[in-house]
Amino acid sequence: MTADRHSIAAPPTGRPEWVPREYSQLVRIGEHFDVVRIAGLRGLDVANAVRAVAGGTPGAIVHELYGREWVHILVPPGTTASLRWPPGIQALGSDASRERCIEIPALDDDSCLLAWHSRPTESTPLVDTALCHTVLVYELADVLDPSDWTDRPDPRG
Repeated sequence: MTADRHSIAAPPTGRPEWVPREYSQLVRIGEHFDVVRIAGLRGLDVANAVRAVAGGTPGAIVHELYGREWVHILVPPGTTASLRWPPGIQALGSDASRERCIEIPALDDDSCLLAWHSRPTESTPLVDTALCHTVLVYELADVLDPSDWTDRPDPRG
């Protein structure tokens, strides 16, 4: 991928209710969105590809600027469970057995260790799940053995 790994989309004109006005806050996964989580540079490559395919404004993508540098692609709630994701990709949705949260930065706050890789807009607050899945599988096709995930039984039955 030749795009700048740290470029940030322009701010939107509106703010979804789950985005704080300032600083950052924890938001429950599965309530307003599900999360597709990918670590490090691979996550940034996927995020850049999602932005490119979506014409620059795919919806909300948050990048952690510390630790494993997770990239969190926010998709509509309840949509990750119906798809099978490659190994190493975490698809997080509402799960009655666990409550999970993600830290969301304010739209214009650069003081925390989170950054918007793509900000939510009024017309596209979240990334389309099918688009995310398709781009992710395409981007990872050269590094994954498809038999690692397409031939195993689906644990959901």
